Amino acid sequence: MKKVKIAGVIVGLLALLAIANYAFRMDPTQLAARGVGRDHHHHGEEDAEENHEHEAAAHAIHPMGPEGAAVTVEVFYSGQDRYREYFEAIMERIVADYAPHLRVEPRDLTTEQGLARCRQLPLGGGQGLAVDGKVIYQFEGLGSTGMVAFTGTTADRSWHELMLRRVIEHLLDSKGVQFEPPESPQPPAPAHDHDHSGHAH
Repeated sequence: MKKVKIAGVIVGLLALLAIANYAFRMDPTQLAARGVGRDHHHHGEEDAEENHEHEAAAHAIHPMGPEGAAVTVEVFYSGQDRYREYFEAIMERIVADYAPHLRVEPRDLTTEQGLARCRQLPLGGGQGLAVDGKVIYQFEGLGSTGMVAFTGTTADRSWHELMLRRVIEHLLDSKGVQFEPPESPQPPAPAHDHDHSGHAH
């Protein structure tokens, strides 16, 4: 008789343990921890979106040079590809050559902030540069005409890197900044519509 009672107690304990274990496994926090009820398709979309954001951040155009530098160059460009094609190499060179006196601030025209800032300047809402907040400079020794407008890109031939360097050095001199002028690149050859070489005049 005692054996029957003991067996009954054991069966009862096992039943209680089974119920307790089931209740524990069905607890919402435990279900969430095991991913039960999670929308895996939606979760996959979130992961893809997060990866895209990380990738975009890794390839984003960032400012160069110290904040509070003596001269700031704002670069207005239509998307990252245009920046890398027309501006990136020039900006990297001048930041290195005039460090720590130069800051480059990228302004993407595909963003509201970049376009809004561009519209405050005589750039016509297009690509170009502003050096210390100005697009147009005029002083002796600046190009063949003594004037430059940093509208468009170097491909538009309205300005070139040497002109930008002349403006930067002019501003540094006017602010009394001591610096060692770097060796400037040669200006590009002027464009001609027709090649007149070999023709008698």
